[in-house]
Amino acid sequence: DVGVTAIVAPASGMNQGAVAPQAQIRNFGSSAQSSIPVYCWIDSAGTRVYNQNVIYLGPLPAGGVDTVTFTPDWNTGPAGNTYDITMFTALVGDVNNSNDTTYGQTTISGAVFSDTIVSPLATVTPTLDGDIQTAEWSDANIYDISDILGKQGTVRPVGSAVLYTKHDNDFMYWAVDMPAAMARTNYDQIGIYIDEDDNDTWNPDTSEGNHWFVWLNQDTVIYRAWLPGGSVVMFWTGNTGCQTAASLTSGHMQFEMKVAFGTPKWQYNVNPAGDTCGMHIYALDQPGDNFYGHWPTAMLATGFNNPALYGPLILSPFVTAVKEKGIPGPRWSARLEFTPNPMSDFSTVRYSLGQQARVNLGVYDASGSLVRTLVNQVLEPGTRTVTWNRTDSNGRRVANGTYFYRLVVDGKSVSAKAVVLN
Repeated sequence: DVGVTAIVAPASGMNQGAVAPQAQIRNFGSSAQSSIPVYCWIDSAGTRVYNQNVIYLGPLPAGGVDTVTFTPDWNTGPAGNTYDITMFTALVGDVNNSNDTTYGQTTISGAVFSDTIVSPLATVTPTLDGDIQTAEWSDANIYDISDILGKQGTVRPVGSAVLYTKHDNDFMYWAVDMPAAMARTNYDQIGIYIDEDDNDTWNPDTSEGNHWFVWLNQDTVIYRAWLPGGSVVMFWTGNTGCQTAASLTSGHMQFEMKVAFGTPKWQYNVNPAGDTCGMHIYALDQPGDNFYGHWPTAMLATGFNNPALYGPLILSPFVTAVKEKGIPGPRWSARLEFTPNPMSDFSTVRYSLGQQARVNLGVYDASGSLVRTLVNQVLEPGTRTVTWNRTDSNGRRVANGTYFYRLVVDGKSVSAKAVVLN
């Protein structure tokens, strides 16, 4: 009597990429078992996309538990896809088939790990109801802020906490998805700390600090002003341009939030047209102080009140989150695509023109500075490709980080984010 008791991998939420599926098996019987067949099926809308089995040689003693790993790795599909997972044993002579099989699901978030968070210029204003809808956040940048290094005390798997970020001229918009949080409980919260002038210290005038976006029998925002030395002053923000909404509409806990730009202490006194701040964020689920999210990933949890340890948050003046987008116009069209992303050494950029036009295609860094011009000429209609070899205009190899392709066609432009990694 041997069965699968848990799906170890894939997790309920994960990023795009490859993963080795893993099953936890248990011998429920009274004698050791060997040569146990274990199966893994992964289905997408009824179509089997992964079908592998492995023989666990054993012996697995009575009451014993072990983990089985399937090969080859499973390569996920696009962000937003949800897959059904079935793992089961098929031991000949098994006396209790009811405990052989375990079912699960995984959703691909499309988030990336990064040491810099870039907030793009929003094209869609989200409805803040705690339900993260794809259409409302399709223009956001998406980052995995899962505490994968366990800096808050417990190592959390990829996909435990996913951050969405964007802004317009009036508000900074945030959303956090927490697939492992299945109930809404008092003191469930997202904490976002902002060093507005990015000088690695708190200002003495209570104008910098953090917001608690917290559930306290209702959606509540509390602003905490931090002072040099670590003391804190608290403000209930009320109707001051801050808002939060927590919901289980998706089947698990999600937060949507916004903070107005402005000079009041509990608003963000930064330039939405392009600015850099220091930032720390955590995602906490109760009961039990379950910190699912923590960023910067390598920052010690004890450094939460020290902005010198925070990561960079860049407010980009560009729409940067769209990988492919048509440039609108009644008489002509253009498209911008590129692969691979993330890139290591080379990226092939493809663009299409609907009619003759002057074309400028450049690579920009996260601050909006031009890194290299790839195309600058008048071209006939058609599809063309150009390769960027990860160098700047002086032929120097650029560092890891976030860059942007910007295609300008007869004065109309579209931008797309590229991640450069080793």
